[in-house]
Amino acid sequence: SEGKQLDSIPLWQVSESYTLQIVSENGGTNELLISRGEISVKEATCPDQICVHQGILSDSALPIVCLPNRLVIQLREADDGDALLDGVTH
Repeated sequence: SEGKQLDSIPLWQVSESYTLQIVSENGGTNELLISRGEISVKEATCPDQICVHQGILSDSALPIVCLPNRLVIQLREADDGDALLDGVTH
């Protein structure tokens, strides 16, 4: 399942913040906090916690990456200019 897209969420439609847990093939987990227009990794089982320390993602400049759990979270512009979340596992 290399490069498989896990989810695509229209962040501009999020009315109430919620969490989403992603379980990787190696058994690691990332708990995402999804809010209107932004996303962050709230908790993760990876040893380095880099994905947690990357903070809030609210534009498409840089993705949030968790190498140990093979997770990439990237915002992209939708056709109508609204931001979407893409969660991708490698």
